[in-house]
Amino acid sequence: MDEAAGTDGGADRAVGDLERAVADAELQAAVGRGALSLRDYEDLASSVWGARTRGELAAVVADLVTSPEPSVVPATPTTREPLRTVAVMSESQFSGAVLPGQPVQATAVMGTVVVDLRRTDLPHDVQVRAVTVMGEVTVLVPRGVQVHLSGAAVMGSRTTDVGPAEPGAPVVTVRASALMGSVTVSHGSGEQVAVPGVDLEKGRGTVDRRRPHRSGGWPLKRIVTVVAVAAAAYGAVQVAGADHTTVFGSGTVTQTGPGTVDVGVLFGSEVVVVPDNAVVSTEGGMVFGSTTCDAACVPGRTGGPAITVKGAGAFGRVQVRTASEAAADRSHR
Repeated sequence: MDEAAGTDGGADRAVGDLERAVADAELQAAVGRGALSLRDYEDLASSVWGARTRGELAAVVADLVTSPEPSVVPATPTTREPLRTVAVMSESQFSGAVLPGQPVQATAVMGTVVVDLRRTDLPHDVQVRAVTVMGEVTVLVPRGVQVHLSGAAVMGSRTTDVGPAEPGAPVVTVRASALMGSVTVSHGSGEQVAVPGVDLEKGRGTVDRRRPHRSGGWPLKRIVTVVAVAAAAYGAVQVAGADHTTVFGSGTVTQTGPGTVDVGVLFGSEVVVVPDNAVVSTEGGMVFGSTTCDAACVPGRTGGPAITVKGAGAFGRVQVRTASEAAADRSHR
């Protein structure tokens, strides 16, 4: 580990992904020789990828038991560059060979990524880092492998749909980060690729040559997603700047004298109650919503207080009601 971290920058020097990958590979090698359990590996790997300095990185592997025969552990795989596949508002598929000690990184930003690991030459330990922001990452694995899925999902999901593991089968570890997206590990549809050295059930030993199923698609779904996110962002800005705000709820504002009522609504509704003789005008903009003013906005009315209702936001509704209409609404409840 000292060679990987170097001594030219000291323990306080920042580390990059390459140094983290080297440390992660050391942990994988320890798992392979039985010096580290899978549960401990997941905890230590999380610390490795969260380390910011060389000192923090060195501390993670400081107590790692070294192999009594280090010569049998090849050094080359620990320095392999990750295999990366990225989809930004598009679709991408990875189905190539993975070398020992070579991690796979899949990133989907409002897109779809399929990582197909259903191969007969799959290494014993495979690491996949899946990151999705309003997108989908699907990891396809052979039947019989051991699957470990960890990570976090914020307004998203991470799920596994795999069969039981076979003794001696490869281990696929997926570290997922999903923000309003999904990470799924499954066998996919159709027949599967056999795992070397594992006696699988009949019918599982042939290659699935069909294209993996991809949910969603481009451009319609992505366009809808972009529009919805943009509308929500616009609504959030309008709500933040309004005098009266409603988010995921409902509210009522009563205006008895002349003036301007500034209302912001996001995924909710707001009722503005005005005097029966008020001279009301409405302005503003509501995206995927509405601003209604029936009896309160009769043309040609004069003599009452002049009131302007500014309704803005998204996915919401602003209603301007006279005092008489509001009273009638209450009596019908």
